[in-house]
Amino acid sequence: MRLGMFMQPVHDPARDLTKVLEDDRETVKLADQLGYHEVWVGEHTAATSEPITDPLVFLATLIGETEKIKLGSGVYCLPHHHPAQITGQAALFDHLSNGRFQMGISNGNLSSECRAVRSRRRHRSRCHGLRIHRAHSRNMGR
Repeated sequence: MRLGMFMQPVHDPARDLTKVLEDDRETVKLADQLGYHEVWVGEHTAATSEPITDPLVFLATLIGETEKIKLGSGVYCLPHHHPAQITGQAALFDHLSNGRFQMGISNGNLSSECRAVRSRRRHRSRCHGLRIHRAHSRNMGR
């Protein structure tokens, strides 16, 4: 059996952000030491209780401090990004992490984030399907 962890790093917004992020990093490092197969970290651009706004930036700080654990975006909200941006970053991260990247995607769920990026709710599902097709059509590098 392989163990994985989905981090929903919910924290009190009043806590020191630097300390919160360091605690989350320590959690991933411990999971790697304990032999976990994978960790998934979400993207929330407008949720103050979940302060990781970009999973790749957060996970990039762990590439050199972990050995085997797969590092996953759980999830990227595709309607909030251009497909070329996401696929390019994903391919680069996968190379830098020596093939340890796993990519999770969604159409987004928080209305506060849709407002922040001016994504219309009624168009998200249609856009999500189109972006999945575009992302899948691109060479991911591995």
